[in-house]
Formats: sequence, structure tokens, C-alpha cells
Amino acid sequence: MRTIRFGTGKLVIGTLAGIVLPAMGLPMLFGGGLLAVLGVVLIVAGPLASASSIKRLLGDGVALEYDAAGVRVATSWSSERFRWSQVRSIGRSQLVTRMYGFIPVNRQNFIDFKVEGGVFGTRTIRLAASVLDVKKRDLDSLVGDLQAAHAGQVPAAAMEPAASARPERGRDPLEGAPRGDTFDADAALARYLAHRPAPQHEAPAATPGLRPRPTFGRKVA
Repeated sequence: MRTIRFGTGKLVIGTLAGIVLPAMGLPMLFGGGLLAVLGVVLIVAGPLASASSIKRLLGDGVALEYDAAGVRVATSWSSERFRWSQVRSIGRSQLVTRMYGFIPVNRQNFIDFKVEGGVFGTRTIRLAASVLDVKKRDLDSLVGDLQAAHAGQVPAAAMEPAASARPERGRDPLEGAPRGDTFDADAALARYLAHRPAPQHEAPAATPGLRPRPTFGRKVA
């Protein structure tokens, strides 16, 4: 199980930013046109961002959790778990906020999970990378790990049992040595017969000084 947590400092910054954004958006309302629209967006989005950050700060702090069975993703207000069979795809996207339609003022990266559900059978859950306890340079690696887990690719080391848990190889019943993958029963039997001690057919000699044991029964002439 791998767990990715929210960055506490990032959530605190998000909370403060949510308070500042409405103050920035209010003067834009008097600019008219696209500037006024951007002002409305900031005024509405600010309090929502603050509320979402505060909720995450008060929660368990888990943003993303996944294993061989599935993934749990924290959305803005709740947390949902999906089996990998319910996940259609995993990718990365970027949202660019532009002033006047062409001046970029903010870039935000997301990890996108397309899952079953929604009106058209598929919906997208976006997890903002800016609030994760992950460095920007490691974001692509994280997305790659998620895609590999979704595809069912497990590292070979994780599939190989530990040495103490490996079943012991069978032993050669005739020689006692560990049995190899190319064990030949006929060859082992031939080696055993070649080294077997010869049978003894002669009766043991009588020990001097000992009288023969008496026999009982009818005397025969």
C-alpha cells in the first residue's frame, strides 16, 4: 500500500489564498469585460478553496492511497475508493489561467482519474498536485506508478517470495542430495545399485567354546 499525503504547509497557504482571492477579485468587477468575469471567479473560488483546505487539514491528511486491488482518491469534500477495473485511465493535465485571454497568470497541474459513473458513463476526478506532499519533479514518476498499478504491473521482487517462505526442493530418496530440476530417477537407481554392498550368503562360523543349542523333536534313524 502506498500513501500520498497532503502537504500541511500547502494547505495552510491554500487557506490563506482563499481569503485573499476575493479581495483581489472585488476591484476587477469594475473593469468590465473579461476582467469582471475573472473577478467573479476569484470571489466565488476563494471561499471554496479555503473551505476545502480547512477540511483536509482537519481530516486524516491522506490524498491518495493505492495498492494492487485499487485506489482511494480524496476529492474536495470526500474520499472515494475504486477497484482498478472501475478506473478507465490515469493521466496528467494542466490548467492555465490567463488574464485578458492571453496573459498566463497561473498554471496548475492535476492528476486525472477517469472512472466509471456520471451521465455519460465516465467521470473525471481531478487531484491538484499543488496540495500534495510531492515535489514537482516527482509528479511524473507518481503518475507512472499509478498507471503501472492500473495495468497490473507488479515488480518482480514483490512477486518473488522471501527465502524463508520458499518451498524446499524435494530430496533424492536414494542419495539424499537436493533434487535438481533435471532429476533422473533411472540414473539414481543405477547409481544406488552400483554402490550397494554385496549380499552375504555364507553362514557365520561357530564361535569356539560355545556348545551347540539342543534340538527337540522325534529322533530320526
